[in-house]
Amino acid sequence: MSRLTDDPTNPAGHPECPSCEGAGFGQPARGQPGEPEQPWPEPTRSRLELAVWTALAAGAVALAVGAVLLLVGAVPNSTATEVAPPFCQGRSCAGLDPDVTLCADDAVTTASAWLAGREVDLRVSTRCRAAWALLRDPRASDAIEVRGAHGDVRWQNAQGTGVRAFTPMIPDTRGEAVEACLAARDGRVCAHPEAHPDEGHP
Repeated sequence: MSRLTDDPTNPAGHPECPSCEGAGFGQPARGQPGEPEQPWPEPTRSRLELAVWTALAAGAVALAVGAVLLLVGAVPNSTATEVAPPFCQGRSCAGLDPDVTLCADDAVTTASAWLAGREVDLRVSTRCRAAWALLRDPRASDAIEVRGAHGDVRWQNAQGTGVRAFTPMIPDTRGEAVEACLAARDGRVCAHPEAHPDEGHP
């Protein structure tokens, strides 16, 4: 036991030491003879590759959301300029409210008259083919009237001072409305289509 090769504490010199090439010498341990070798684990994706795929996915989602928002936003805009069909036309407008039927939306004043600071207008809607009288800045005792060429007449009492008043509509299929009149304690005045718009203005 005096020789170095016979020293049991020296594994490098031991000829029958099965673990002489083990982990203690900086080498990976090997399996026992006859045991199948274990495969090395598959390498995982790098952080750069994951970041690239994440960015691509986020961009695709953002583009899809933007396309949907543009499509949804474009629908109201495409119909915003469309004009709704008239609620009534001609005879079917007789006695109806010009505001409720939307006939007031395209109405124009074809004649005006003034009495003591109040203005009465003859209003005509080409789209609805109807006419009515409109009184601005009325007084509580005022009454207005619209008259057509074929005996159609509608009138309305003012509901209060300063509250805009208008008559129900009469048919005006060919621009045949004759006049819009204001009757008040101050007198009576009528607006005719053939009169100049400024005629009678103080």
